Amino acid sequence: MHKLLIATAVAALSVGVAAAQTGPTPGQGGGRFAAMFAAADANHDGTITRAEFDAARAARFTQMDADHNGSLSASEMPHWGGGAQPAAGGDAQHGRGDANGDGTVSRAEWDAEGARMFSRLDTDNNGSITQAELQAAQQRIQH
Repeated sequence: MHKLLIATAVAALSVGVAAAQTGPTPGQGGGRFAAMFAAADANHDGTITRAEFDAARAARFTQMDADHNGSLSASEMPHWGGGAQPAAGGDAQHGRGDANGDGTVSRAEWDAEGARMFSRLDTDNNGSITQAELQAAQQRIQH
């Protein structure tokens, strides 16, 4: 479950889906994680503050909310499997973030999940996420 939370956090940083899906630029490493980091690092200082993280997640919520009803249904959440209804309270594969088990993720639930994600990614608890912290999260996901 910890790996899924980290993976979801990293995916949530992606504001530009196309940028996240491209590979690394020749001579540069990082791939989709680097692209996600760059998209969320609004002031390009090499760290993602909580405000930048929240802004990137807010933009992603708006992008995903296709029907503009202020909540995300299973069909709007790709990691739910495109139409699968989440289990009550969410489970490891379906419904992450659906705290009340109603089959949707409200903006409040989305924001609460984001707060948990940021805390897990900010391993040194200094209020920002560095590329090294994000790369460490990537390593934890892959192993």
